[in-house]
Amino acid sequence: CHAQTVEDLANSDHGFAGLKCADCHTVHENKTPSQDIEAEIKRCLSCHPAQELEFKNSYSHPLRERQIRCSDCHDPHSGRNDKMLKKEGDKVCADCHANIMIEGGKHPARLGADHSLGAVKCLDCHQAHGSNFSKVLKYDSAQLCRACHSDR
Repeated sequence: CHAQTVEDLANSDHGFAGLKCADCHTVHENKTPSQDIEAEIKRCLSCHPAQELEFKNSYSHPLRERQIRCSDCHDPHSGRNDKMLKKEGDKVCADCHANIMIEGGKHPARLGADHSLGAVKCLDCHQAHGSNFSKVLKYDSAQLCRACHSDR
């Protein structure tokens, strides 16, 4: 029934780490982890403690509030994209943040600067899971530009 998923898993980071279906799934479970947000988050974070710490920062994607789940961005069975993302790069961010993407959106990085879509990636400035800086920035706003532009 799940031949393609088993093949995808074998060729993913999880597969290379030796994970098997039963490491995350129970055969007679009423719900799969993806149907139960609590179970999914608990299961993922049990093996990813660094990401769990990032979600505990002052600013984070709303995983703690159970408004998102790991599988909203990641495919735990597939290694087609870097970091097991469901889509390539910024396309994952655009699913929820299309209104503020740099080109054609209201993103502040496009004001007075040449930050066209593709030239700057979301993760150049933002932490994916959480940060101690507003808007999940990697640095405070005074230092952010200096990370790439030493002349500012």
